[in-house]
Amino acid sequence: MTPNVDDLERVVDGYLAGAQGFWDFYDAFMNVWADADLADEEVDRWEPVYDVVYMAAPDPVGPDDRDVGIIGETELKLRLGELRGRRV
Repeated sequence: MTPNVDDLERVVDGYLAGAQGFWDFYDAFMNVWADADLADEEVDRWEPVYDVVYMAAPDPVGPDDRDVGIIGETELKLRLGELRGRRV
């Protein structure tokens, strides 16, 4: 595992534990992701996490946003918990 994976895990786990608000988490995750030097198998495991973070916004999310795939923070936390439970 590269240190970048450790950083991604730390940011996600901290967010799920309530250590950060949505935008602080979003910025931290995207910054780590942008600078990450991940092996192909790490990208395969972490890309679903990136996808849900990228498409998330603070609650409430309006119907027009939902129609284009935006998810709210509550759903984001549920999905991240599921992905982390699978040992992302």
